[in-house]
Amino acid sequence: MDKTRNRSIVFILGGVAVCLVVMIVSLILGLGKGDSGSGGQYVDARDLTPKVGDSISVGPFSVVIADVARNGDTVTLNVVASNASNKSADLYSDQFKIRDDSGNEYTSQTIATGFVNVNPGIEKTEKISFNIPASAENLSLNIAEGLFSSKHKTVDLGQNAKQ
Repeated sequence: MDKTRNRSIVFILGGVAVCLVVMIVSLILGLGKGDSGSGGQYVDARDLTPKVGDSISVGPFSVVIADVARNGDTVTLNVVASNASNKSADLYSDQFKIRDDSGNEYTSQTIATGFVNVNPGIEKTEKISFNIPASAENLSLNIAEGLFSSKHKTVDLGQNAKQ
């Protein structure tokens, strides 16, 4: 009787193990595939990166890079920021840094005061300029969550930052 019982337990555990292996293999093979809403197509992470005109949350702010203008060695961003919190907050131009495809990082030429003391529900529009070599390509913008924060959001400046 004990041998039959042990065989049944081994058989059941073996079945569960096979099911788990099949599930794990299915999950691994399914990674990188879109859901049924995307037609099963692979979604490139670069397609998920915010672009010029997209609204992104940065700390208490909703920020939109409304426009990018490039003239020689100068890149100017037209930034619209609204305070989505319930208290005043500061947003500084030093929170904005541009990177190129070589890994170079550029800080703004704008005085570090940027947006100061933006009250709740208020929207501010400012221009932030950067001195960047005309040869720099594939520019992206990193916006830090705060002046001394290591957390940031990235905006693909793409074709908008070309000469």
